[in-house]
Amino acid sequence: MKIYKYELAITDSQVIPIGDSFAKPLCVAEQDGKLCMWVQLDENRQSNFAFGVKIFGTGNPIDDLSGHEYVGSVIMSNSLVWHVYVCNAEV
Repeated sequence: MKIYKYELAITDSQVIPIGDSFAKPLCVAEQDGKLCMWVQLDENRQSNFAFGVKIFGTGNPIDDLSGHEYVGSVIMSNSLVWHVYVCNAEV
């Protein structure tokens, strides 16, 4: 097992190919001005697996979060705050 970092686009929703259906999102944070998510996974367990990621800004409407779990909130250096949710997705 290893921990990998994935840079997230600041957009409403996106799909991040992970490759391990047992992958576990650990946290989100800002690094070098970018929104990033750290994920624990086993690179030997390859599959067509991905995380569906939804990002919401504070005060913005939230759409359906069925199947999603909260990963964390990040206060960026520009004072914007993002709230990140993930769900399992097939690729």
